Amino acid sequence: MTRRASYNFGSSLQAYALQTLLTQKCGHCEILDVKEMRLRGRLRLAVLDVAGLVLQMLPLLRRWVGAACYDRLVQSRRARRRFDAFNDGVLRVSPRRLHSERRLRRYVEEGSLIVCGSDQIWNPLGFSPVMFLSFADPSRHTLAAYAPSFGLGEVTLHREEIARLVRRFHHLSAREASGRVTLEQMTGRRVPLVLDPTLVVAPSVWFALEQAVDVPKGGYVLCYFLSTSLYPLDFIADLAMRHGLTVVNIQTNYSPFALPGAVNRADCGPREFLYLVRRAAYVCTNSFHCCIFSHLFGRDFYVFDRFAAGDKANQNTRIETLLSILGERHRWVDMEGKPIRQDTQVAATELQLRVQSLAYLEAVCGKGIEV
Repeated sequence: MTRRASYNFGSSLQAYALQTLLTQKCGHCEILDVKEMRLRGRLRLAVLDVAGLVLQMLPLLRRWVGAACYDRLVQSRRARRRFDAFNDGVLRVSPRRLHSERRLRRYVEEGSLIVCGSDQIWNPLGFSPVMFLSFADPSRHTLAAYAPSFGLGEVTLHREEIARLVRRFHHLSAREASGRVTLEQMTGRRVPLVLDPTLVVAPSVWFALEQAVDVPKGGYVLCYFLSTSLYPLDFIADLAMRHGLTVVNIQTNYSPFALPGAVNRADCGPREFLYLVRRAAYVCTNSFHCCIFSHLFGRDFYVFDRFAAGDKANQNTRIETLLSILGERHRWVDMEGKPIRQDTQVAATELQLRVQSLAYLEAVCGKGIEV
């Protein structure tokens, strides 16, 4: 059980990584298909799909709506088709009918191991009981959570209900240090810290998955920013100018910002995203998973704040934990590119946590995993 159908690179790729690990272990792993998007979100995407299709069929409208708007609408429709192909053709998903707790309860077989994770499946701002396996009976199934994230540093919303749900789990873990503290307070149990599954699978998994797209000759600075008002425009322009590089900016359904002077691409699916990150000269981002893949591919990357310090939706804690584990805290910079968080000694390194993550999966599944 995870979030993987919201047209988000990180969500799709972490789902693939965790499914890969569990398949290597158990021989079969199926992602339960549930509604992840509210009606308003689905209607919005349906309208965008119709608009993109009409514009694609009538290219003369490009002049009327404007080149930037035309390209984004047509390309974003192509991106959603690429996401759909990934979800339907790469991930192994249950029949698309499990849109209620009753159907989920009837679908899951006696004795099944049910794992939820990872990403922000437990974020209280988007609280969903099924992401806590509310439909499952802990006396009939083994319930485990691999690297779930609350997203927030402190959990106040739905705290009592969340505490009741997590106490039912046979196996608990956390992706962030703050999440581990929260779970230990709620359950009175020791909760191990584990890596996001994208860091546990072998890098060759990602090399085999990527899909080639055209890239600028002479190299490029890749920009990928989740919705924010904090864009380091001057830093990006100066970085590209100093090194004679083109700027490539990835747009999404939820972050359609067009970077001035850049090659703005709204047509990327998960596989194209991997290809662009691995070949970038530099990466500028505020995305958790873009940090991970930049690190895995040995890219020179810069991380910027997505949220102001006092923002109630502030999710900076998850990136702070990640960069500390990776030994990359110096990559978190201000708008001028000056480090604002230095590397500090952490309780566990990436290698140590990789071993701990595999040990946790071994305890959940019953035997070792080859990666």
